[in-house]
Amino acid sequence: MKRPSKILVLAVSLLLTAIFHAATQHYTPSLSHACSRPVRPSDLASESEVERYRKHVKAYRNCTERFIEEQNEAILRHQEAIQRHTVAAEAAIEELNDFLESVKSRQQSLGE
Repeated sequence: MKRPSKILVLAVSLLLTAIFHAATQHYTPSLSHACSRPVRPSDLASESEVERYRKHVKAYRNCTERFIEEQNEAILRHQEAIQRHTVAAEAAIEELNDFLESVKSRQQSLGE
């Protein structure tokens, strides 16, 4: 069987990396949670109702904590993206300024 070329392997690797990167970068958790807040039973509730309430409180807490964790992770991803975009913009500004300065210097040296 013929071995795939290095270029083909590289191209497939880059494509898979790009797909994975795009899939992970576009996930943003919901801005509101879907956790169901428990309703406290009356003072006359049975022990089984009180136990169901306790389980519901625990589930509500777990759900809310997962939501908070997702939000914090999204914040970190966005902060990292902001930093990358800021660096890219600053590099473009520097590159443009260098180019414009070289054009200006060239014009001055030619007496224009």
